[in-house]
Order: sequence, then structure tokens, then C-alpha cells
Amino acid sequence: HGADGVRAVQVCGVAGCLPVLAAPVTTAASDLDAVVRELPTYRTAMQWCVKHDRGLDGLRIATALNQYWQIRDCGEGLSWLVPLRDAVPEPCLERALGARAIASVAFFLGDFALTKRMMEDAAQYARSIGDSALLNAATKSIAWAERVMYDPAAGAHFEESIAPLRAAGDIASLIDALTGKAEVAFASGNVTSGREAAEEAVSAASTGDPATMIQARCFAGFGPCLPGDLIPPGELPD
Repeated sequence: HGADGVRAVQVCGVAGCLPVLAAPVTTAASDLDAVVRELPTYRTAMQWCVKHDRGLDGLRIATALNQYWQIRDCGEGLSWLVPLRDAVPEPCLERALGARAIASVAFFLGDFALTKRMMEDAAQYARSIGDSALLNAATKSIAWAERVMYDPAAGAHFEESIAPLRAAGDIASLIDALTGKAEVAFASGNVTSGREAAEEAVSAASTGDPATMIQARCFAGFGPCLPGDLIPPGELPD
């Protein structure tokens, strides 16, 4: 296949050939810098996968780059993720994870309908294999897509995701879901329910990392219709 083709075949191995893709790319500067250096190679690999009917391998690469797409180029991310996922017609974990990647990139582009549709696909697959973590993430993401589209179903989906996230001890996701529930409650005029959700978010944040604590406390202090007395004076970030 020529030098590019050989390199592309190596990239399809992912682990061992390009360590940064052995696990999904994170927002760490070192990860992003490594992706930028190797991006021409990744593109060649995905092109090779399309040409040689290796959609599953190409989808794995595109999905592993999801954080990079979100931060640097959502449009290019969708241009790879959508056709590569379409090239994998049978239900499988890679296809579900590809749907989640498409949903996250689409959300940043403001295509909330696509976000919801992709996460519904991921949720359906998660139910079929009993993957509770994927199902919880998908349900919460569906709720956020509905929230920004002013879909009244958002509240029920936030509520559906909260108990499993609480049981799993996923603090950051739980706070996210509680925040969404509170927003929906405030928007509908149910201040009591909104305050309860915000109070739980603040309580959960006390066991999490500083970033989640700040998120919950800022929301509790400045949420619509919610008094700032949930937070002791001097505990809000500057």
C-alpha cells in the first residue's frame, strides 16, 4: 500500500503503535500536543480504513480522538465520526461509543437533535448488554439535549439518571444531573424541588474534587430563584 498505507495499517493496531491512542485522548496539554503532531497520520489511517472497508478500526481511532475534536475541531470530528460509524452497521460497543462521541461533538456545534438521537442509540445498546455506566451517561446526555431544546421530557430523564449515578458514586456526573434537574425545576417554577437538587449537589461536591465543588457551589449561589444562603459567606470562588 506504500509508506502511508503501511503506517495506516500500523495505526489501526492502536495500542503499541501510537500510545496516545491506547486510551481516549484527554484534555491534558501533553495529549493534545501529541495528537497535533500525529494528526496527519491519524487522518491517513482513517482514510485507509474507509478505502479498505475497515470501518470498525477507523471508528476506534476517530472515537479515541473525541476530546481533541471537541477542543480543536468539532466539524472535522463529525466528518470522520459519522461516516465511520455508518460503516459499522451491526450493533456493537464501538458503534455505541461512536454515537456518544458524535453526540458530544454535535452538542458543541449546537446540533442538539443529533446529540439526542445518537445518545438514544447508545442507550438502546447499553440496555441490550446491561452496561449501566453507558446507560447512565446516555440518559443524562439525552436530558441535557432536551433541556437546551426546552423539551419537557428533560426533567424525567434527569430524574431517571440521578439514582443510578448516586449508587455508582459517580460524583461529577451526579452533580451534573442534579444541576440539570434543578434548572428544569426552577424554569417550571418549582423552587422547592430545585433547591433540594441544588442542596444535594453541594453536599455531593464536598466529597469530590475542587472543580466539581466549585461547579455545584456556584450554581447553588447563583441559580435562578435560589437564595445564596446555601453557601457560607466567603466560600464562593473569586
